[in-house]
Amino acid sequence: MNKLEIKKAYKVEFNRVKNIVNNNDPIGLVSGGAPDDEYDIEIGKIMLIKDRSDIKQFTNEVEKIFVEYFGENSIVDHGAFERIARDVLSHK
Repeated sequence: MNKLEIKKAYKVEFNRVKNIVNNNDPIGLVSGGAPDDEYDIEIGKIMLIKDRSDIKQFTNEVEKIFVEYFGENSIVDHGAFERIARDVLSHK
């Protein structure tokens, strides 16, 4: 793959992960009217670790990312992290 193809593939994958995260909305920001790029920083971090094959470890790491940025008390749906991990890993 050349640079342009890699960049395009990354963007496609980023958008796929973004849709998964936004649909699960673990903090409730998107459903509360926040812009759809609200979780882009967290999605970028997820993109760095998404090649992990262990669902439990990946789920914990995704949750840690959100806790790091929003705090434990901001999480409105703890089940969202497992759904995000499952959906992201199901399309490896």
